[in-house]
Amino acid sequence: MAKSIIKESEVIRNCIRNRINELDETLSKVCNNANSLGMKISIASLSKYLKKSKANNLTEEQIVWLCVRYCIPVTFIVGNARFEDGKMKFKLPPYNEDIAMKDLKIKFPANEKKMADKPRVQKNTVKVG
Repeated sequence: MAKSIIKESEVIRNCIRNRINELDETLSKVCNNANSLGMKISIASLSKYLKKSKANNLTEEQIVWLCVRYCIPVTFIVGNARFEDGKMKFKLPPYNEDIAMKDLKIKFPANEKKMADKPRVQKNTVKVG
């Protein structure tokens, strides 16, 4: 199963835990509030998430919802930020196989051995949409 950047983030988990503690909230209050606002979160699921249990079953949506609800800014950016005509726009950089493989080795070192056995992407072999 693929890892989830949101679900695995210690930073997000710690921020949620710290905010709950700062507000002197109980897990019961947090879950009741979430449920009353339309986001179903069980006490057991939240507890397992905060304890980093492998049985944690909070969804990415529930985690992001908790961040928004408790004023924890979370930003996901895709592409490189550039200013054009006074506005920030995000553009995909040109594809570069060498940079991609280098980044994979840095960000996913456990997969390095598997990557060595795989063929590289052939540029312009498949057109999408």
